[in-house]
Amino acid sequence: MRFFRDTLGFEITADSPTQFPNNRWITLRPPGAQTHIGLFKAMAERPEVALRLGQQTFIVFDCDDIRANCERITFYGGRIVSGPEPAHWGGGKAMEAIAADPDGNGFVLVQPA
Repeated sequence: MRFFRDTLGFEITADSPTQFPNNRWITLRPPGAQTHIGLFKAMAERPEVALRLGQQTFIVFDCDDIRANCERITFYGGRIVSGPEPAHWGGGKAMEAIAADPDGNGFVLVQPA
């Protein structure tokens, strides 16, 4: 939660307890966005969730300054898997980077042309 809130500037839209001990229902969204992401903790009661943690999510976030965002991601414990580099789509005018949060959940950053 801290990574997405403090590093990427997401807004917390829900944070409430669940029926599972030591777990909460947390959703966040980029400022002004309508789409939310949910954060889940691996737990014995839901082993299928653990299979998805630390994987590529195929979530894409647009940003205004991809290089600054990549620097913030690495500063706050995430990593840049590739890029930033010209995108392989759209005539090469957009920039893209593949990143991962501190738990290894991958996502893509795109700076539109």
